[in-house]
Amino acid sequence: MLGDESTEARVSCLVYNYCGNQQTPTSCDQDPPPSTGNNGNVMGYFYRDLANPSPQHKVIYTYDPLNRLFTVAGSPIPLGTISSFSHTYSYVSVR
Repeated sequence: MLGDESTEARVSCLVYNYCGNQQTPTSCDQDPPPSTGNNGNVMGYFYRDLANPSPQHKVIYTYDPLNRLFTVAGSPIPLGTISSFSHTYSYVSVR
């Protein structure tokens, strides 16, 4: 959480999920529970700007069998407030 020096109030939050068997949080007060399955990859995150609360969103990442980034999908909370996005990555072997 990021705060203001004079008020020490939260002005934004960013909550990461590193465990593939956990749901990505959907609020600032929801920390992912400790769990196994953390291999260091970011599996998703939730972001909210408390000074301008409408552009909050969550993002989910997937990885291929070689542990390379495969897909990214972002969605606003609530739906329709900002655009959703998604992208699929592909890799070419070089010999």
